[in-house]
Amino acid sequence: NSAEPHLGYQVLQHVTTFHSRSSSATALGSKLVELLEHGPQNESVSFPEAFRMELAASYVALSHRCFGSCPSYNNSHKPTSWNDLCNCLTTINHRKYEVEGDFTTACKESAELLCEESIALAAFYSQFLVLLVTNELEPECVDFSAKPLASSFLANPNGVYASMRFVAYQYADCWVKNHSSLVTCHRRNSESKRVLKGFGYLASYFSWVSTVHNGSRMTWKEIASLFSNAFSEKVDAALDKTNCKSEGNCHQMKLRFVLCLESPMSAQLQDHLSAHLGVQNEFNVVK
Repeated sequence: NSAEPHLGYQVLQHVTTFHSRSSSATALGSKLVELLEHGPQNESVSFPEAFRMELAASYVALSHRCFGSCPSYNNSHKPTSWNDLCNCLTTINHRKYEVEGDFTTACKESAELLCEESIALAAFYSQFLVLLVTNELEPECVDFSAKPLASSFLANPNGVYASMRFVAYQYADCWVKNHSSLVTCHRRNSESKRVLKGFGYLASYFSWVSTVHNGSRMTWKEIASLFSNAFSEKVDAALDKTNCKSEGNCHQMKLRFVLCLESPMSAQLQDHLSAHLGVQNEFNVVK
């Protein structure tokens, strides 16, 4: 939390690039994960601050490019259970600061800034989880015992269907949290897109895990039905409340909902889901 965090980043960058040393085996790796998950701290209080989070995310990405791994979780961070994974996904949708109610001009600008920083925190954390997923895909195999995200997903005592339903509804919640930024606020637009793409990548990965797990395989059609139901219950309801539900707006939102589920494993999910939501022709044009 120094006044010049970019200097610490430059030191780490130099050590990693020119001396081939990583922080992944040290306490620094866990500190970086904490920063990406909760933001920096001041007197034990976490707050979102885009500059420091961007430096941390840049170093994590550099470490991944140089060594093929991310800074590791310590025991307090590593997802080892279904509840741990739930906390990871709900952290993306958590907003410490929202812009609601009436404000004076000065207060509204301050509230908007805090809201933007909060969305940036969600974007950086979702991208970090995406890097963890890329680690689990290399090499690609269906033995998930050594893959913490996949094994935590499969550890739900209520079964794979319940896990997949939770992920689908969290993805829909992510859209509820971010859809207004895509339409009304260009300053938050890019960060909201990063959040949605990151969560979409995670959701498609867990969908793939559900289809290949030997214990209780689900079909892509069943998974697409869960996402379709989640859209109807969450996103449609949110559009109704904000009086934004025109036919064209709803159609465009459905298409974006499908397109953000983009990953190397998502082709069949997107095909089935676009058919469920009635946007298959438009999806075939842009995919």
